[in-house]
Parts: sequence; structure tokens; C-alpha cells
Amino acid sequence: MSSKQAKRAAQKSASKKDVEEEPVSSTGTVSPGKLLEVTKTLLMGSCIVKYAPKIPHILQAEGPLSGGVKQGETKATEEKTEENEEKTVETEPAKGVEKEETVEIFETLVSRLAWHNPLGLAGTAADSMTMWYSLKGQEIDMGPLKKKKGTPKMDRILLNLCNNLSQYLHILLTFMMLQAFLFRSFFSCLPWLVGYQFASVLVPLKTTEMLPQVPLSQIPLKFRVAGTMAIHALVWLFFAYEVIWKCNFIIEFLALGLIIFHAHSAAPGSN
Repeated sequence: MSSKQAKRAAQKSASKKDVEEEPVSSTGTVSPGKLLEVTKTLLMGSCIVKYAPKIPHILQAEGPLSGGVKQGETKATEEKTEENEEKTVETEPAKGVEKEETVEIFETLVSRLAWHNPLGLAGTAADSMTMWYSLKGQEIDMGPLKKKKGTPKMDRILLNLCNNLSQYLHILLTFMMLQAFLFRSFFSCLPWLVGYQFASVLVPLKTTEMLPQVPLSQIPLKFRVAGTMAIHALVWLFFAYEVIWKCNFIIEFLALGLIIFHAHSAAPGSN
């Protein structure tokens, strides 16, 4: 009897030791300093930081009209355009560069400020969708197992925050919009500003048959770029305003709790 009891006790201690010493994930751990570094990198690559300082220069420069921007040009047309530009380099070298810069910035804003990336954090719309699919594909295992040494739960939370920070911020933005629109006022600024931002990049460059009285093709493109960036800056401003001052404590606790719960329960690298 004593030998059987000793075997059972040895098996229990061995299984308990395996549970305690199981690692959090194969991807390793991160420190709080790494999270700050990821946050800084994400913000420095955002639309608001990258393109807002260029707006004064664009407004002072001569840019094309909205109707003069050609979309979907063929290679032959592009080659002809390049030849014409080369001929005019000697007479107007600066104007061509300024026009190209204005068109490039507007096309970048249209690409980045998609409905799934209103904060402009992802590099392109495709990058944003890839990150959302990556977040969706994470396996939910309800948290790491116990470990004798270290803090596996905190390590996983920090790791997921680093990997999914852009998506978590957009989830927080969604909660702020819903709480402002449903619980405060239908005319709260944040939801309407996000809608105006989508409209600013979706409105066509050329005059449409539905609204012939609105001369969209005669609007200088630089004003379209400046208007979009102004709305985008207001989106960030009122997002911070809602989070810091106006958000209901219960809604904010629910939003942050949901983010922390996912960061704790989703296995990093499981997608």
C-alpha cells in the first residue's frame, strides 16, 4: 500500500511541476519598455504625424485641380506623361514636384483611411485587413497555465498588446463612438467626424451627374488634402477627449476590460 501511495504522490508532483513550468508561448516575452517602443513606432508612422507637417507647404504650392488627376492610367499614358514632364523640367521644375507630392499624399490618404483603419495607423488598407484577420485567427485558450517562476499572464498580455495595439485602439474608438452617439447625444462630434473623414476620401474627384451643380473637378486638390487632414486631426482630438474626459466609467471599464481579456485569453502566434 505504501509503495502505491508513493507512486501516486510522485505522479501528482510530476504533473504539477509540468503545469507550473510550461512556458507562456513560443514567441517569448516582452517588457513594458517594448510596449512603449511599439506605441511610439506606431504613432510615428501614422497619417497624422507623417503628413500633417506637409500641409502648410502643400497649401502654398501650386497643385492640380481635382478633375485633372488621372486615375488608372495605362503604361503608355504614363510614359507619355513622363516624357512631357521631362520636357517641362527646365521651365517649371518645382511645380511638377509639388503636383506629384499633392497627388501622392491624397492617394495615400485614400488608401490608408479605410473604414477598418480610421485612425490611419496601418501602412495600407491591405496591411490593416491582414492585422484584423490575424487578430481574428488567434486561438482563445483562456490564458496561460501556471508557472512556478515568472508572470506568464502579464507576459502574454504585454505580448498581445504589442502585436495587436493598432486593432485594440480601433476597438476602443468604436466603444467611444457608440457611447457618445447612444448615451450622450446623436450630435456628438466623434461619430460624425469619422463619417466626414470617410466622405472626404470617398467623394469623387470629378463632377458627377447626380450633383452637376457641385463643381468637384474645379476644386484644387490641395484643399481636398488639407480638408481631409484637418478632419483626421479632429478625429484624433475628439477620440482623446472622449477617452480622457467624457466617457462613462462603466463603458470605459467594459472596453478596456474586453481588450485586456482578449490579450490574456488569446494565444500569441496561434493564427
